[in-house]
Amino acid sequence: MTSRDLTAGWVAWTRASFLRFEWLRGYTLLSPAILTMFCLLALPIFTLVTYSFWSQTYVYIDQSFTLKNYETFFDKWIYGKLLLRSIRMSATVTVITILLAYPVAYFLAFRVTRNKMTWLILINIPFVTSYLLRVLAWKIMLGNNGVINGTLEGLGFIEEPLEYLLYSRFAVVLTLAHAWAAFAILPIYVSLQKIDRSLLEAAADLGDGPVKRFLRITLPLSMPGVIAAAVIEFIPTVGDYITPVMVGGPKGVMIGQIVAAQFGAANNWPLGAALTIIIMISITAIVCTFIWFARLGTVKARDMEITTTAPRPVDRTRRGIDWLLLYVILYLAFLYIPSVMLPVFSFNDSIQMVLPLKDFTFKWYAALADHAGLQSALFNSLKVALPVAATTTILAIFAGKALTRYRMPGRGLAIGFILIPMVMPGIILAVGLLVLALAVGMPLSLWAVGVAHVVTTLPFATLVVMARLEGFSRNIEEASRDLGVGGFMTFWRVTFPLILPAVVASFLLTFTASFDEFLFAFFLGGNQVTLPVFIWTQVRFPQTLPSVLALGALIFMVSIILIVTAEFFRRSGDKHVVTPADGFR
Repeated sequence: MTSRDLTAGWVAWTRASFLRFEWLRGYTLLSPAILTMFCLLALPIFTLVTYSFWSQTYVYIDQSFTLKNYETFFDKWIYGKLLLRSIRMSATVTVITILLAYPVAYFLAFRVTRNKMTWLILINIPFVTSYLLRVLAWKIMLGNNGVINGTLEGLGFIEEPLEYLLYSRFAVVLTLAHAWAAFAILPIYVSLQKIDRSLLEAAADLGDGPVKRFLRITLPLSMPGVIAAAVIEFIPTVGDYITPVMVGGPKGVMIGQIVAAQFGAANNWPLGAALTIIIMISITAIVCTFIWFARLGTVKARDMEITTTAPRPVDRTRRGIDWLLLYVILYLAFLYIPSVMLPVFSFNDSIQMVLPLKDFTFKWYAALADHAGLQSALFNSLKVALPVAATTTILAIFAGKALTRYRMPGRGLAIGFILIPMVMPGIILAVGLLVLALAVGMPLSLWAVGVAHVVTTLPFATLVVMARLEGFSRNIEEASRDLGVGGFMTFWRVTFPLILPAVVASFLLTFTASFDEFLFAFFLGGNQVTLPVFIWTQVRFPQTLPSVLALGALIFMVSIILIVTAEFFRRSGDKHVVTPADGFR
């Protein structure tokens, strides 16, 4: 038998296997995304574990096995104290955010009957502003002469500024609660949206009042969303880096700053790796314990039994002020205030970001055009964001099709693996990729930043594409194949046009996320500065701060345009979608 015959036989066997095993076709499409996540998520963690058992003396790393770094953590109480402080502050942020977000999610699920997506966009628009700029806005507002102190003094509530507002744990908790607000609203809203309304109607008909219905039906059935929101809030905020650095001061130091210091000024990478592993283990143990206890008390729909006392008529009419609507409006104001502060102070003719404002001016915007460093940073951000958006969207298309169109064993695990970066503290992934890049000899550059951005944006892009693919009937694709059209041409002529709005939305969202990302660009960019890193270097100097605010205002407006454009494409596609209920006609 010749080599040509062997090749032909192997090709025939491979083709037959693909036609016979559906899971093989699915995992073939999914393999690029899984391989990307393995190389850029699993390998960095493995590298950190390896480094944690080494030691370092000045610039020399001894690769002999040792537990010295873990012993240092337990010997020096400062590390454990900071970890406990970070956990307490993160737990406080989680509780506050969920308590504030639950009424908003309830309003969206039960009160809003039309244009729900518009409300969701209104909630999320403030968060398209760079995270760094939002923290900067809070720093300006919480200052001794900031908006809050200035307003309270003007109204006569205080005689001198409240100094504890800034550079304190209060400032860190407030800023984090604002920064992660949307991430608490969305999972709770989804959980509330799935509640069977007939349960509430039956309870009302049997005489239960609104409070009793909420406590016995709504709250227990929404607990899966509350649990998801708590996990999403708690994990990233434990290791937050930017917020404690900018508004925490000595009293608001968190463990993420200590980890970053080990890979920077302290130059003790093995100890930093050990601290990172300890943080991961601690977070995992806390989250798993919380989920286990929370699920013990979670009531499922099939377990609900409505038993009430004597029925009484229920008055469903609304009178007076709609307090829930008023609360939602005030909450939206809370979300928008930091973003609004950027353009307000960008027109102020003063380098001091204090009240009252001075004369109106455009000079800070004009100064942006002559700043050579800004133009270089802007170009670098574009060089990173455009390839990242294209690469991530392509990977998401393959992953989305595999996860929605093929029956595969381990599908849930695959989805969970792809979504891990959404809930992993950014500082852990950043230092993990930093260690991996230097271990394999990859120079710190825009390439390293782009690779990191792919792994962090892929979960969001995959969810967008999956939602679109699940939104129309598979009968359309099956009819095309029944007519003799091959799999690729069916995808190109039928599936791709239908998911094109999601593809465009995914591209725009990942572009925005990559363009505004700071942490990975800070650790992996080397001497090549992106726009967020440029902003970071400028906010420390009063004379450049107004120009930074002007730049932030422009970024905010451009981000809004991109989000609105993405939503336009999504809605335009919805008009042409054939749902499973519609079938193929």
